[in-house]
This record gives sequence, C-alpha cells and structure tokens, in this order.
Amino acid sequence: MSGEAKDITYRFRWTPEVYAQLSAKRPPAALQVTGSRKQLAMAVIACGALVTGIAALPIALGLSDYDGFKLSLWGAIAALFSVLVVILPYVRRTRVAADLATRARQGEVRVTLGPEGVESQTDIAFTRNTWDSIAEVSEAPKSTLLWIGALIAMPVPDKSLPEGVDRAELLRRIETWRVKP
Repeated sequence: MSGEAKDITYRFRWTPEVYAQLSAKRPPAALQVTGSRKQLAMAVIACGALVTGIAALPIALGLSDYDGFKLSLWGAIAALFSVLVVILPYVRRTRVAADLATRARQGEVRVTLGPEGVESQTDIAFTRNTWDSIAEVSEAPKSTLLWIGALIAMPVPDKSLPEGVDRAELLRRIETWRVKP
C-alpha cells in the first residue's frame, strides 16, 4: 500500500469468547510484575512458620498436650489447603465474572486505530491512547492484543476486522504507526 496507511475501524462486544483472549495470552514478559525465586522461597517459609505457629499456640499457652498439637497442626494445614484449593480459585472466578459483567454493560465497543493512536468508545466511556502508550502488541489465538500497561489489553478480534484487512495487514499497519517519527 502506498502512502499513509488508512485507519482501521472495528466493533465488538465483550463476550466470554473475546474475554478469554485476554487470558489466552499472558502480558508480555517485559510487562509482567514478577518476584525473584528468593522472594517466593521466603513467602513459603513464612507461611510454613505461620502454620506451625498456629498449630503450636495451644501448647505454648499450656492448653493442650501432644495430641492437641497434632490436631492443631492438621487443622492449620487443612485451613491452608482450603485457602489454596477452594477459596483462591473461587475468588478468581467471581472476580473474572464481575469484570466480564462490567465490560458487557458497556455495550458495543467501537474502536479506531490510526496514525494518532487508538480511540475506543462505548455507551459509557471514551478513551484515546497514543501509540507511545501501547507497551506491546501480541497475538492471541483469535485476536491481536494491544497492551496498555501490564494488565490492560484492547483486543482486536480477528472476526471484527473490516473487510480487506486480515491479521497480517493489521500488524503491518500498527507497526507503521508505532515507528512513525
């Protein structure tokens, strides 16, 4: 294509399928907030010390004998196990459901990608981001994701692209706009 690349305008609604694209591709490594293995090891040791301390508390207070200690230890382990296996996944599921419901209430999302950046408009909000604010562009199975920071991504669903624009053309235009002097 000669000359300036034309704007790309597309529309989509937040559906479970579109939302799933966000989790299909983790934020790029450069954007992820991660700790070191030493920090993880310290957290595991701290949790172990906390569980042991909770279990040993009845003995330290003189309220129990060795059998009480074992019972307390198993209770603390069961509590920790329930937090890891039941509560945390439940909280994650409800958080994801609430986030999707909030996004769905926005109605149709109308997005324009062009030389100046990304503009999106819903029934309740309007945002404009320059290409400098797009930290990373990554591909998910059925979308291209424009990462605005470490946790927010604007999906460009393949099926929402206008006629004559496929993913390769989309990526070519985005690259042209992002490197524009």
